Amino acid sequence: MRTPSFCFACACTAVLVGGEAVPPAQVQAQDPAQAVIAEGQAIYRQRDLDALLLVALRHARTREFAPDGKAPLITRSDEERIRQVVIQALTAREAFAAAIGALPAQVPSAARDAIALDLLAWKAEANPNAAAPVGTLVQSGPALVRLPPFTITRAVDGQGRRQLTLGLALGFADAATAQALEARAPLIQDAVLAALRGMGPGIFIDPDHAELKAKLTEAVRAKIPEFPADALLIPQLETGPADAPAER
Repeated sequence: MRTPSFCFACACTAVLVGGEAVPPAQVQAQDPAQAVIAEGQAIYRQRDLDALLLVALRHARTREFAPDGKAPLITRSDEERIRQVVIQALTAREAFAAAIGALPAQVPSAARDAIALDLLAWKAEANPNAAAPVGTLVQSGPALVRLPPFTITRAVDGQGRRQLTLGLALGFADAATAQALEARAPLIQDAVLAALRGMGPGIFIDPDHAELKAKLTEAVRAKIPEFPADALLIPQLETGPADAPAER
């Protein structure tokens, strides 16, 4: 049976070898997963963040890692904090990865894992003259903000209870615009939810992606006039029989 320390060491090694080498391939702006969210010696895209965040949250909720053997409660606020930490760690890890990579070639992989783990766990003497840590997030090109998925249900004549699940992302031209509008995400969500509730039953049967995107963008811009006309993205659109009480 693998110990928590072994699993953690393997996770460290997996993180040390990730990322996309510079120069990057041409980014397709239509694909939110291709958006660049951090940049250093490597290019890190939304797809990298999504994968690493899933792993980080799984580790955070693993009861075997907890001192009391109980899975810790990770709230949505905690998830957002972990997301920000992962983004900053993407570029911060590069110097550490380079240092570990300079070990003699004959040092086995398991030994490299152990050395990396020991270095990360080492408690050194604090330097009172050191500057405060600075975030390492570097935005390049489009910035992406993902919103929690919407799931609403409705009783549709002849179809029974139907469910619509909608995953939204906000794509901005630069980090400054993203930061300015990210704080208004609750207002954006409210506009989208109100618009969805006002639409006909067709969106629960065979929704038209382009039409739905246009209507939701119109609803958001009615509340936030400065919201970019092309910022709203719909990477997830699913319909099917409902597994929750229906609205009428």
